[in-house]
Amino acid sequence: MPSGALKGAMETLSLVLKILSALSLLIGLAQLLAGFLGVRLFAIPPNLLMRIGAGLLALAVMLGVADYWTGRTGPKKPTGEDRDSPIVPINNNVGPVVVGAKGDVNINQAIDKLEIRPGDSPAEQARKRAQARRIVAEEILVNLRHMDARLTLLDSIMEPDTVGTQLDDIRRKLAPGLQHNMSEGYDKLIAEQKTASLQQAFNSEPLRTEQGEAMVRLMQETEADPAPVRRFNDALDQVRYASEVVIDALRAPSVTPSVSSEALRQKTKELQAEQLSLAVQGLNNQSRIAYLYGLMALNTLEQDPSAIASDLAALSRLEPHHLISQSEAAASVAKLLTQEETRVERKAALTARDKDILSGALGAYAEIDKQLIIKPGDPWNMVIAKAITLRQFDRIGEAVAAFARYGEMFKAQDPGAEHYAHIAQKFTVAMKSLGVKGGVYVHAIKEGGPLAQAGLAVGDIVIEYADKATPDMVEMTQALADTSFGHEVNIVYLRLDPRAGFVRREAEIKHGDLAAELMPI
Repeated sequence: MPSGALKGAMETLSLVLKILSALSLLIGLAQLLAGFLGVRLFAIPPNLLMRIGAGLLALAVMLGVADYWTGRTGPKKPTGEDRDSPIVPINNNVGPVVVGAKGDVNINQAIDKLEIRPGDSPAEQARKRAQARRIVAEEILVNLRHMDARLTLLDSIMEPDTVGTQLDDIRRKLAPGLQHNMSEGYDKLIAEQKTASLQQAFNSEPLRTEQGEAMVRLMQETEADPAPVRRFNDALDQVRYASEVVIDALRAPSVTPSVSSEALRQKTKELQAEQLSLAVQGLNNQSRIAYLYGLMALNTLEQDPSAIASDLAALSRLEPHHLISQSEAAASVAKLLTQEETRVERKAALTARDKDILSGALGAYAEIDKQLIIKPGDPWNMVIAKAITLRQFDRIGEAVAAFARYGEMFKAQDPGAEHYAHIAQKFTVAMKSLGVKGGVYVHAIKEGGPLAQAGLAVGDIVIEYADKATPDMVEMTQALADTSFGHEVNIVYLRLDPRAGFVRREAEIKHGDLAAELMPI
C-alpha cells in the first residue's frame, strides 16, 4: 500500500478508536453512578466497560505515535513558511522552474540556476536553454496582458464628458458672467478625478520594465540571442514613457488668464484637448509597437504556438491574437513608426500654437499692466482700485507702493489721505496672516453716532457686519441692505495697534444710519 494511503488509514482508525474509547468510558461512568443509585443499566459490569475504554484509548495513542513518527520520516508537508515563501519550485517537462508565489517569474533567481557551465552535458544544456526560453516567454506574455488591460482601462476613463457639455449650456443661460470660472472649476475637478483613476489603473497593471536587464542576461547566460528580447524591453520603456505623457496631459491645468478674452480661453481649451488626444494616440501606437516586438521575441523562443495563441486570444485591444512571421511583424512595426512620425509632427505644430496662445496671454497681461499704472490725472477711486487689483494679483510690493502714491497725490485735498495710505499699506502686508480677503475703511465718523458709541474710530477696518463678511464695498452695501432697521447687530473690525499690529474687536450696534463715511481698502 502506498505510504500516503497507509497514513490516511492509520489516521482514520485512530479517530474511530478515540471515539469508541470515549463512549466506553462514558458508559462505564454512567453505569457506576447508576449502581450507587440502585439502578442497573447494562448487564456488563462498569469496571469492565472502563477497562475496555482505557484499552481502546491506549491503542489510539499508540496509533497517534506511529502517525507522528511516519510524518517525521516520510515526505514533509509544506509549512506555513514554505507556502508564503516568495520563491517556490514547480516541476515540468524541462525541470524545476523558479517562479514567484503569485506565478510571476523571478528571473534573477533563475539566472544562477540556468547558467550553462563548462561541465554541463548536452542534455543539461538543452534543458537549461528550454527552461530560460520558457521563463522569458512567460515574462513577455505578462507584459502583453498588462499593456492590453491598460489600453482597455484608458478607453473607459477617456470617454467623452457629456455632462460637462450640458452644464456649460445651463451656465451660459443662467450665469453667463460666471460661466468661465464655474466651467474651469468643473473641468479641473474632472481632470483630477480622471488623472487619479488612470494612475490607479496603470498601477494595477504595471509594466515590469525592471525585469528587462535580467531577461537579457538570462538569454546571454544560456547562450541564446538576446537581441529580440532587448528590442521588446526598449519598446516597453517607450510605453511607460507614453503612459506618463498621457497622465501629464490629463493633469495639465488651464493656463488661460481669467482676464483674457473668451476667444483666447477657447483656443487654449481646444489646444489642451488636442494635446491629450495626441498623447493617447502615442500611447496606443507605442503599445502596438511593443506588442509586435513581443510577438517577434516569442517567435525566437520556440514555444508551443497553440499555447501562446490561447494566451493572446484573451486580449481585447492588441492584435493579432496569434504569432505571425518576423517579416509580417516588421512590416506592421514600420507602418506604426510612420504613424508615430506624423503624430510627432502634429505635436510640434501644436507646440508652435501653444507659443502663440501663450504670447496672446502675455499680451493680455501686458495690457493689464498698462492699465494698472497710476497716472497723475487718475481720480482717487481709480488709484485705490488699481492698488487693490495689484494686491489681488499677489503683487504686494506694487500694491503697497500704489497706496503710498495715493497718500502723496491726495493729501492736499484730503487731510486723512496719508493716514488712510499708512493703514492700507500695513493692512496689505498683514492680510494673509489675518486670514481676511479685504475690508471697509472708516474714513470719517460722526460724534455720537452708532459707530462712535460702539467704540469705532477713524482708521478702523470693518470686516463683518451682521454676521456677514464685508471684504469690499459691494458686500458691505449688501449687508446693510439685508439688515432690518433698528435690529441689534454685531460688527467685527480691525484696529491697528502701534505695538501689537492689527487687533480684532467686536461691538453691538442698532442697525440704521451709521453716521460715518466708509471707503474701500
